[in-house]
Amino acid sequence: MPNSRQNEITSELFITKILLEGSSPALSCGGSRNAGEPYWSFVERRVDLPIIETRYSLRSFRGEEKDERGEKVPVPPEVEAVVNEFLSSADRISQHLRPQIPESSVAQWGDSVEKYREHTQQVHISELDLLSHVIECAYTVQEPRPFTYRVHSTVKDFLDDGGTLLGPHDRPMDQMEYEDKLERAIASAKGVDGLCAELPGTIKLAFTTNVGQPTRLERSAAFSGDGQDGEVIGPKVLDPEISVSSRVMDDCPEWVHRNKAAQVSYSQSLFKALYNAASTDVTIELGPRTSAEDFMVDTKCYEQGMFNQAAYQTAREISSLQGDGVEREDGQALDGHSVKAAWVDDPMFRVLSGRPTRDRRYHSQRSLTYQDSIEEGLETMRRELESDGAGGTARSEKSIWGTWDS
Repeated sequence: MPNSRQNEITSELFITKILLEGSSPALSCGGSRNAGEPYWSFVERRVDLPIIETRYSLRSFRGEEKDERGEKVPVPPEVEAVVNEFLSSADRISQHLRPQIPESSVAQWGDSVEKYREHTQQVHISELDLLSHVIECAYTVQEPRPFTYRVHSTVKDFLDDGGTLLGPHDRPMDQMEYEDKLERAIASAKGVDGLCAELPGTIKLAFTTNVGQPTRLERSAAFSGDGQDGEVIGPKVLDPEISVSSRVMDDCPEWVHRNKAAQVSYSQSLFKALYNAASTDVTIELGPRTSAEDFMVDTKCYEQGMFNQAAYQTAREISSLQGDGVEREDGQALDGHSVKAAWVDDPMFRVLSGRPTRDRRYHSQRSLTYQDSIEEGLETMRRELESDGAGGTARSEKSIWGTWDS
């Protein structure tokens, strides 16, 4: 008589918490304003809490040998329904049990990088502890359950166990990327505070820097496909390009808002100072092992270097201009007029400009598209170089890979 366990279906639920975004300072618009009213009075300083979400996977097996799972089978609908109800119950329990983070551990506007980092880590650990406790409580409320469960403390363990995320955009926060972003956000917060603290009559300039185009891959010349002699130049790396935006703040003297030439003059000074200081050193050597990750790292390094130059050096240089070379509408020079320039990051600059901010998904999608494009370009270049001595093959019409859409 066959063992009944050979036909028995067993199901497993494994679950974790994914840290998607860390804590950081931010700005938001507190309401609508009338024309001519200072924008500052409608801007609210805030701290964005870490974004931490639950991820789970469910799978079923038919039969099992000693210490081994049996054949993987589709999850029975009745088991899936029970699991969904179980997770809903666990979520309801967590709403009542979620612990309060001590006030001393909560990051505040004006805090250091270390404080924000500590806050993010503490919230993440607290959420993991809560998940383990809540799942255990919900599981024991009604026994037996038609499934077992495991709580993983890291996304890596979850994935190694066979778990799946929601898609290519759904990945844990990169710690080094968060550190760079956090450093920029904190410097931006200080820039906002500095502009607010300036005396009336000061020309206040908020400016931001972005990577207009990332590090790209280019086929630098068309290959000869007709067998004729001709120069053949291999692929090369295109350096990132800088993008600079600036605005005169609403509470500046009225004549500055009317004098477009003055605004253009300051914008040109900003761009010139940053363009001349931007590093154009090629850090990627193309070869068999060159990867899309190399391009992504190079772009991030350029962005961080550009920020360091803009926030600490260029802002100081522009603030020391004292109105030199700028004239009022009546032609009188502004020598000695106080100027305050402050770098702010792109999200805060958008709020100050009255534009919507870009969410995490936008940046994730752009990064993924960029990575795919560079990988396509590297593969195309290798294939074409390998076939070069074999009579040639059809070549891609594209000449540049990794370009960002505007």
